[in-house]
Amino acid sequence: MKTLLRLSETNVNLKDGLKIELIQTTIAKNQGNSKGVFKHTLLMADLFDKSLTYFKSKECKDLLKANQVVMNVEEFLWDYFNRKKSFVYRCIKANRTTETEKKLYLDSDQDSYGIENFLKFLNNGEKDDKAKTEFKLKLTFGDAKLSIDDKDELKTDLTPEQINAVITILKRKLDGMA
Repeated sequence: MKTLLRLSETNVNLKDGLKIELIQTTIAKNQGNSKGVFKHTLLMADLFDKSLTYFKSKECKDLLKANQVVMNVEEFLWDYFNRKKSFVYRCIKANRTTETEKKLYLDSDQDSYGIENFLKFLNNGEKDDKAKTEFKLKLTFGDAKLSIDDKDELKTDLTPEQINAVITILKRKLDGMA
């Protein structure tokens, strides 16, 4: 477990990119279900997002390989932050929402405030919005959703790279139909 901590002491890129110590400190401060803790969780989610982006980068993979460190995302998150991948990805999804959505949730009356409740809150709101909105296009690939509404607004939680991958797959399927 301490391998990455030792490496990050001697490598500034790993230390800045993985943010292990900063995330561990943030987790230690983050206990309970209050509004303040929820806001703190969103800050932690932003750190997770940046850390995982770096962990998956070529630079990080090359550094780890050069130091003979073999580790997948699940191991990284559990060994260093004692968090499951599913929880971290839910945090990141919550963090990538709009400030308006976060404010609506925080202004609402909840028994407890947390990532799970926030995502449920958003899903309930989306159900009401779906009834009012006409969609030109709705695509679902596993958990990934992409839609274009009647105002030509793209709604998705996919990254630009993931959207390009979907487009590539659709083009291949279309070429196969011809």
